[in-house]
Amino acid sequence: MDRWIEVDLAAIAHNVKIIKAQAPKSQLMAVVKADAYGHGLIEVSKAARQAGAEWLGTALFEEALTLRESGDSKKILTWLGDQAADFAEAIEKDIDLGISTFSHLEKAAVAATKLNKKANLHLKIDTGLNRNGVSLADLPKLLEAISQTTSVNLAGIMSHFAFPDDPSSEVNHQQIIKFTEIIKSFDQPIFSHMANSMATLDLPQSHFDLVRPGISVYGLHPSGNLEKAKALTLKPALSLKAKIVNLKAVAAEQGVSYNHTYRTKEQTNLAVIPLGYSDGIDRRAANAAAVAIGGKIYKISGRICMEQFVVDVGADFQDQAATVTLFGDSSTGVPSVEDWAQAVGTINYEIISRLATRIKRVYLNQ
Repeated sequence: MDRWIEVDLAAIAHNVKIIKAQAPKSQLMAVVKADAYGHGLIEVSKAARQAGAEWLGTALFEEALTLRESGDSKKILTWLGDQAADFAEAIEKDIDLGISTFSHLEKAAVAATKLNKKANLHLKIDTGLNRNGVSLADLPKLLEAISQTTSVNLAGIMSHFAFPDDPSSEVNHQQIIKFTEIIKSFDQPIFSHMANSMATLDLPQSHFDLVRPGISVYGLHPSGNLEKAKALTLKPALSLKAKIVNLKAVAAEQGVSYNHTYRTKEQTNLAVIPLGYSDGIDRRAANAAAVAIGGKIYKISGRICMEQFVVDVGADFQDQAATVTLFGDSSTGVPSVEDWAQAVGTINYEIISRLATRIKRVYLNQ
């Protein structure tokens, strides 16, 4: 194995407990969409459950179904499906469905009727994101349609913040006000939720009945601020590692990798690392992002290729079997996910969630 991802499940469990303490009066949904942000759907979900997550959340229906097939029998919500077959299987397996449209309602109702079973629906309400969710103008009509559909049960209402990393945003505060007013308009208490990681950590007025942290479950702060993550004692769970597959001596003034965007300054050794953009390594990391080898930090030298990149490790470096850490827990002396995000001009979410599934995941502390 010359490249792998290590996922510390004890870190996942620790983070869930830390987050739960931030919203003690609310249930917690660990959002495990996108293969648990690249960490591994099944293993992360089990760790989150053991740490006290009452709910799991997935975007895709097939992820929710995979969780059921893995043996998870507790509460699951999924919200991005648009095929009748998806609705039927999800309803059959007691998976709650997030819906936003009359079409979603019709599909859920038809599937539930055929199964002779009620579908549990969470109506997503657009309070300001202007992406998915029923508009405030159409909300009364959709609520009326739900009330007249005997094969469905309105299990909850939900919304989504427009500024997911900024607790000071006035837009977010207006969304909370709108959502609170909607909650008050119901004759009976309605199960309500809208808090993502940012809101769970910094906007207690948005906690309602359930919080839905995602990125913070994995030990990262939604703002991308490493110091804030440390202050909360969140622990990064993922480390990306590889073995050097070739160590070669080259002379000074030699171009390295495609288009020679890096040139050696003196006689040196070049280490070839077997990870590239087909594995999810951003090409913008060329000559920008750093890696850790043998307790030292080195910058990537030259272009990122499809399956490999090069690091100038200096003339004295001789360890051909060395392990390279691209990013992980910075408290161990390696670059952080945030370091990489800053180097390539993106967010921490993207760095981890784009990692290819073909890279083997190794689980620690199962």
